Amino acid sequence: AIQCGFCTPGIVMAAAALLKRNPSPSKEDIEQAVPNLCRCGVYPRLVAAIQRAGRVLLNQETISAAPAPGISIDDAARAVPALNAGPDANDNGGK
Repeated sequence: AIQCGFCTPGIVMAAAALLKRNPSPSKEDIEQAVPNLCRCGVYPRLVAAIQRAGRVLLNQETISAAPAPGISIDDAARAVPALNAGPDANDNGGK
């Protein structure tokens, strides 16, 4: 959801505070709670990412991702329960 990273720290802090108060924020809730300016204009993706994080927080959704190299799928899932190893989790992109 983020491109250059210049605004990331402020957005992350504002989004975390919002999700702590309201794990199911509307677009309007997010726009009000995250006043940070983004030079890249990623607001539509940012809203979607914050809403997805809320669904993960509520255990309504998991994030499909491959673990970092050297970490087993089972260990990653135990350490971060929101991660759900997807069907391509063992595929390191041909590496």
